[in-house]
Amino acid sequence: MTLEELPDRYETLLFLAGTDQEPLFSSTLRELTRSAAVVVGRLYTDLGAREAAPPETLSRFVLQLVWCLFAEDLGMLEGHPVQRIVDELTRCPEESSYHLLGNLFEVLNDPEDAGRRGRYSGTRYVNGELFARPAKVHLEVGELALLRQACQFDWRAVDPTIFGSLMEGCLGHDRRCGSWALTTHTRSTS
Repeated sequence: MTLEELPDRYETLLFLAGTDQEPLFSSTLRELTRSAAVVVGRLYTDLGAREAAPPETLSRFVLQLVWCLFAEDLGMLEGHPVQRIVDELTRCPEESSYHLLGNLFEVLNDPEDAGRRGRYSGTRYVNGELFARPAKVHLEVGELALLRQACQFDWRAVDPTIFGSLMEGCLGHDRRCGSWALTTHTRSTS
């Protein structure tokens, strides 16, 4: 690292400040980001391969999930509702991700705070177009396992810019949703 790069990579030296934060090295972050993109990309391609929903709905679904994963780990979405829903779906396979995750996305699009109880407590209205059309998709067992794996990443350490570029590569030239840049908004608002 050069002296000129220091302002952009200060997090690697945070351990010198006497904080409990582990130093974050760019190669580790790149690998974590790549691993997260591989898991999410596989979820997307598996859903597409079985035609779980139209491609536009699948893109919105995955984008809405990714935003939630970033928001949960950045403290913008309290209580880790995606993780809780994934745990519930794993324990109770008769439940439907179509309803549970789809309803979460609807709650995130609702400016009224009246119904935010139970599994949706701690969720707040997300201003903007991201959840204007909540995507509802049913996940099969293997797809749910991929989402569970995605929930395990520390999304605070995932670089949204690199992640977006990798996801666009996973989606292929014809199917790029063009909205992956929205994930960078999550990082900038924390």
